[in-house]
Amino acid sequence: MQHYRLWVAGMVNWLFLLFNIERIHEPLDLASFVYVLVTIGSVCLLVFRRLRDIPLAWTLLGTLLVYVLFKAALGYHVSPQAWPIMTVEAIAICITLFLATMIGRTADAFTESAAELVQIIRGREVPQLSDVEAEMQREIRRARRHERPLAMVTIQPQDASMTESLGRFVRELEDELARRYAMSGLAELLLNETKSNDIVAWDGKQFLLLLPETQSDQAAQMLERIRQRIATSLGLQVDTGLSAFPGEEITFNGLLERASDSTSSEPVRDSDAPSDLPLTAGART
Repeated sequence: MQHYRLWVAGMVNWLFLLFNIERIHEPLDLASFVYVLVTIGSVCLLVFRRLRDIPLAWTLLGTLLVYVLFKAALGYHVSPQAWPIMTVEAIAICITLFLATMIGRTADAFTESAAELVQIIRGREVPQLSDVEAEMQREIRRARRHERPLAMVTIQPQDASMTESLGRFVRELEDELARRYAMSGLAELLLNETKSNDIVAWDGKQFLLLLPETQSDQAAQMLERIRQRIATSLGLQVDTGLSAFPGEEITFNGLLERASDSTSSEPVRDSDAPSDLPLTAGART
């Protein structure tokens, strides 16, 4: 982060010098479009990471080519007599784009390092839903075939409890790091609190827990225990949902939709849990 501050300070001082260079040294008369070119180029490099990933030499060569084309198209002299001022303008363009690239790359490196550090600290990671959906489908088919109980639980952190008030400076970066840290802690807790045959997944918005051989009242009790652990250990409030097989749904999508629709920030009481009715022979698949 220290390097980031140095690059920013260098950019501020350089821009002050560049935009006042004609006042500092009156014989210099830079083409007016050069200021526009360096401004647009710097903004693009700071905003778009793909441009920063391009080798700097190619970026500078491409920009200088655009500079020469504009110089000729706008009627400026490009003859040998104009080469000294063109050299000064080219150097100004290269320095500005170099500083903008280094600021962007330093910020990228800091973001990646922070994300890697969070992962190293937390260690374990919940798989994406797409990676374990087939396994969940198999468990549901097994429960249907053998008429065994099964429950699906959804846990979604409330946005209000995810972040505290952050300063305006690097707000988005700090917010993203805080979210990743909280999510990593929540994933670790869920993996520790579930049994070895339970399946935990992340669908991009919420955690999903598939609990084979679990009655709805048992799932409700486990859910309340996990809710309390989350509040105690992480200080987070979560919304939870619960659906049961075969009492409410008998398909993967049905269980997921029912659990998501029943999402609530209130504890799930045993009396509120769906009943476990026997699977009838004529049930819809």
